[in-house]
Amino acid sequence: MREELFQKIDALNFVAFKKKGWFKSKLYDYVDKNIKPETRHWILSAEGWSSDSSRLEIGITWPDSGEAQIFFNARTNEFERLGGAEPNADSSK
Repeated sequence: MREELFQKIDALNFVAFKKKGWFKSKLYDYVDKNIKPETRHWILSAEGWSSDSSRLEIGITWPDSGEAQIFFNARTNEFERLGGAEPNADSSK
């Protein structure tokens, strides 16, 4: 995942959403605050947009320690968490 979100300004041109680096900064802040991983060594993947194009699902994987899904709500410009395993969670419980 490129860690930047773009918005379309006309048929052929796109610009960084809000400003360059905003999306990555807010994404990392959200993950640090709400998921509290032990490390920033994660793999991000854009899983796709909701059927009404209001939410972008983002998959996060920590090698050998878990995964989570978060969503970027394009209507509120906020990240949301609707569930998923915590990193370093004991899967045997």
